[in-house]
Amino acid sequence: PDISILKNVKDPDRARSSFYVPEEGTKPFFVLEVVSPRYRHADTQDKPEIYRKAGISEYIIIDPGLENGLKDYKISGYRLIGNRYREIKPDAEGRVFSLTAGVYFEVGGSGEHIRVFDTATGEELFSAEERAEEAEERAGEAESRAKEERIRAESEKARAEEERIRAESEKARAEEER
Repeated sequence: PDISILKNVKDPDRARSSFYVPEEGTKPFFVLEVVSPRYRHADTQDKPEIYRKAGISEYIIIDPGLENGLKDYKISGYRLIGNRYREIKPDAEGRVFSLTAGVYFEVGGSGEHIRVFDTATGEELFSAEERAEEAEERAGEAESRAKEERIRAESEKARAEEERIRAESEKARAEEER
């Protein structure tokens, strides 16, 4: 997920590149996914089922609507009731309330951005400047993840080639011994 909220994390200050639920002994209770045009189906269709099966209490989807080249944000939310996600109906002002995170989400600027507010105080949690900085940071992180993935793929390819060569060498050695 793009954002998740967890309780009872072992060693919460430890830096992690990944979070493995079985190792940590806790799971997120809130997940927020920002839809990527490239992974639209996964973000909106596949992941909700994964999160439902994992028992994630709330799942918020923020869709920037980038297909037409313009930002046209939409927010949808789902709350786990029993073993099924039920849609969190927006209020009269179009806000989606998260009970688990204690915030509400709304589309601002004629669909151009998302605003997040604390439900207890009504205060906005991120200013326009913070949103811009966050977007820059996310772009840098996405670039870093892509680079890491390329390096990981190259390493896997090299390992597979080493294994192939090792197997051929063992086969040749066995044939020489015969």
